[in-house]
Order: sequence, then structure tokens, then C-alpha cells
Amino acid sequence: MVMKPILKLLITFLVLIIVSCTNKDSDLIIADAFPDSLKVKIDEAIQQSLIETNAPGVTVGIWIDDLGSYSTSAGISNIMNNALMETNMHFRVGSITKTFTAIAVLQLVDDNLISLDEPIQSYLPEKNIPRGDEITVRMLGNMTSGLFSYTFDSIFQLEYFGNPNKEWLPDSLLARAFSHPNLFDPGTDFYYCNTNTVILGLLLEKMTNKTVAQVFEDRIFKPLSLNNTTWPWGSFLPQPYSHGYTMQTLDGLMADATYWNPSWSFTAGQLISNIDDLKIHIESISTGSLISEEMYEEQRQWIVIPSKGSYGFGIAEMNGWLGHTGSIPGYNTIMYKNKEQGVTIVLNVNSDIHTVNGDAPANIFFQHLAEVLTPDKTPFQN
Repeated sequence: MVMKPILKLLITFLVLIIVSCTNKDSDLIIADAFPDSLKVKIDEAIQQSLIETNAPGVTVGIWIDDLGSYSTSAGISNIMNNALMETNMHFRVGSITKTFTAIAVLQLVDDNLISLDEPIQSYLPEKNIPRGDEITVRMLGNMTSGLFSYTFDSIFQLEYFGNPNKEWLPDSLLARAFSHPNLFDPGTDFYYCNTNTVILGLLLEKMTNKTVAQVFEDRIFKPLSLNNTTWPWGSFLPQPYSHGYTMQTLDGLMADATYWNPSWSFTAGQLISNIDDLKIHIESISTGSLISEEMYEEQRQWIVIPSKGSYGFGIAEMNGWLGHTGSIPGYNTIMYKNKEQGVTIVLNVNSDIHTVNGDAPANIFFQHLAEVLTPDKTPFQN
């Protein structure tokens, strides 16, 4: 049978398309393949960190420009049944929540609903914030308000650790904070304080007439397609998830904190996510994709913290690494990008138990991984 010329041309065209697509796919595969030698060094750094921290497990995501990504996990997620850690597991991100709160507040400034340098009393007079006529929105975001952190209040600690399943309201958290005098004059010093970010969460709700959960969903989760990031209700965690372990207990013994109610942290630490979503989130922060150029610059008005880097509006910087850490009973998370080096690291350790030297477990993993990936730009200099 003789093939008609038009049919022959059509088949030839289709073959060329298939070959072209195949070659493109091949290039993509090659570009996204970490060298085996680098994987070995990363795995060795993770194993070394597991030994140093005595943590049950860790999940790690690494992205390098022009090279690709490598996600891995090690150790166990549940010490009761020795279930292995998996890279797609959800976990509580603790203070990384502050970065979401900060972006949403900066968006309100872009929308001309608030001003960074307006006293918080102008927006929340009903909260009776001590020296609220002097403390600005900016001071709350960059931790220079001077307000006391309710998490260090002895009554709060007894109530929380005595009943970790208790549901907390933001106003009850502020009541514990405001029972203490301010630590310094507004804008004169730096003090990392959960009270600041709780107030910013209440500001978000009042100015949008929405819950924080809805604000985050509309303004951050949906635009960035963060399908694995959630504002939890009660002790809920989406499947699959890692258990988390802590020694922040009244008797000082290790406990499984997986189902402890995180409402005590509100917009300072309540969110749940995974490594892939946090990678998208820190990429967005590094480029300012959800805020204006003006707010991008405002977020980076750094407060220098000697020997510890700098802090902006809900974001930290350490030797070229931009991001944030998160700690909540049972979990310790790192989310950082080094834009100059083109390296992003996101990791979660299912333990917040510090080492005998007082080091947070996630910091140890972060440091050892950076020593492999960016030896000249490690976050914690020796």
C-alpha cells in the first residue's frame, strides 16, 4: 500500500514533535538530578545531626538553582510503632506562622487600610494595650514594642502545661501579657515576643472583618496554591503527619505533643504545613510576590541583633539566609533561602528538645546542611 504524501507528512510531523518533547523531558530530568556525591554528603550531615540531637526523625527539602531539588527523610515519625518519617508529612510550624501574619499585615498597608507607623491604639482601642498610643504596627512586627510575652508568664505556663488540650482565646493570652509591665520604651530595644504577633492577628481580623483562617486562605494560601498549609481547629492534623515529642512538661519527662491544642499560639504559631509548601512560601517572601515593592523594602528594615543576625517585619536574616525558625512543643522547623547562593533549605524535626549544649535541634540540622551546601555562608558561624 502506497502512503499518500499528506499522510506521510503528517506522520513525519508527529514524530518530530514526539522526539522534540522527549528531548525536552530528558533535559528536565538531567537538570533536576542531584549528583549522587552531593546526596551522600547531605545524608551524612543528616545522620550526624540525628546523633547530635537525639531526635526521633527529620524531613528535609533542599532546592538549588540550576541543579534541582532533593527531598529526603530519616528516622521515625512515631516512637510507639517505629513508623518511618516521610517527606510528604505535615507538621506544626510554630513561629513560621509569624511570616504569614506579617505578609497579610503588609498587604493591609498596600490596601490603604492601615499604616505601619500608626499607633496600634488607633485600630484596637478596645484592647487597652499598655502604651498602645506609642507602640506602632511596625514595632509589633519587628519586635521592638517592649510588651511582655505571655509565654513567659508563670500562670499561663501552669495552665497550658497542666492542660495542653485547652482552647485559648487571644484576649486571654493578652490578659496574661498585660499583667506584666512593659520591658522597655517602645522602639528602643529588641525582644522577641509572641504577644506582638497575636495583636497583629487581631488587627487582621478587625480590619478585614474575617477570621484569621479566612484571611490566610484568601490572601496567601490560594494565591500561592499552598494546598498543604492549614489553620487547624482543635488538635487536628491532616494525614499524613509526624508525631512530635517534647520535654516541656510539668514533670520534665518526654511527652507526645502531637495532639496538644495549638490555639495558645494563635497568629504567632498555630499553622500546619509541609516542606514543599514552605518552600513556595519562602520563595514568595524572597521575591515579594504578594506585596508591593514598597512593602518589600519595608519588611527589610532590619533590626540588628548582635551575634544573631537581623530581624525585619516578621522575617529574619542570618549571614545571607532569609527566613524564619519555628518551635512549638513537639516540633522544630527551619525555612531559609540564601538568594545569593541560590539555595533553599526547609526542614522539620519532630522534637523541640534542645541538646545538652542548649542548641535547638533544627538549628543543628540547618548548620550541618549549610556546611555541605554553602560552606562559605553558614547561618551560625563557629
